Amino acid sequence: MMIHMILCASHSNIPYLFKGEMNEYARKKREAEQAAASKDGAGGGNVALDELRHKEEMNARAKQKKLEATRLVQHMMTAEKREEMKHQAKLRHEMAVAYKTGDEETRKRLEKRLKPEESK
Repeated sequence: MMIHMILCASHSNIPYLFKGEMNEYARKKREAEQAAASKDGAGGGNVALDELRHKEEMNARAKQKKLEATRLVQHMMTAEKREEMKHQAKLRHEMAVAYKTGDEETRKRLEKRLKPEESK
């Protein structure tokens, strides 16, 4: 077409045709790029979908990190330590019940028993 334009420069409609062909070429190129981008999933995508995907990824990472921390704590704890913690929780519950029922003798006994262990 370029050669045709040069040879027939006297025709007034050739620059218009050339411009129209360029616009069509640019449009086809843009459509091809958009199609390729949508296939790859990059750019030009739905922003809300991208944000949702990002939030899900962040939540999954946070959940995994919390799970790993819990596993680490449980791994470091011995069975004896876990039993001691359960026993202390039971004593605290008994002390709360004694306080609510007004049993001062039991409450004071449990408080003395728990006090040295809580100060550590």
